[in-house]
Amino acid sequence: MVECKKCGFLAVWLPKPGHFEEASIEFRDTGKPDGGHNDPYSFRPKCFILKYELVKELDGTRAARLGEARGYSGKVLEIITTPRVCDGYFPWIQGFHPKEHSEMLDKRTERRWRIMEGLVFAVAGGVVALFAQWVAHPPIVTIAPPTVNVTSPPVNVTVQPTAAQPSPLKTTHDPKHQRPSPE
Repeated sequence: MVECKKCGFLAVWLPKPGHFEEASIEFRDTGKPDGGHNDPYSFRPKCFILKYELVKELDGTRAARLGEARGYSGKVLEIITTPRVCDGYFPWIQGFHPKEHSEMLDKRTERRWRIMEGLVFAVAGGVVALFAQWVAHPPIVTIAPPTVNVTSPPVNVTVQPTAAQPSPLKTTHDPKHQRPSPE
């Protein structure tokens, strides 16, 4: 809950010259504007961004109908200190016109939008870059059969000479070096 009294968009509407003024500290504390405006119809509290119609709330009061200066400023104070739910609230910074508060809010909103826009583009760019890298160099998965190496020591076989064979035979692994068998 917020109060119009603490909002930067609370303004004083001066109907005769037809312009807005910043709601001063005196106006926010007493309901009376600076400059000696005693006539209740010479000033009106207004929400600069029109979230609440403070003048309509004020026009329905007995003090406004009777034009009592003292009762009018009391009712103004009552209206601007009423707790409200308002999505347009912006903290008041003394010395700034409601229009300047509006410009500050616009700049803050624009800055937030630009930050969000930058984040969206950064994430999207990262996704596109990763996709492009994947398309250019897709992951290659190769499955090779296991390699089996079998080693054995050399085998030497020696045959004892018999009467039929004049010399001992040696067996090797190479078939070219074998002697033909006598038959």
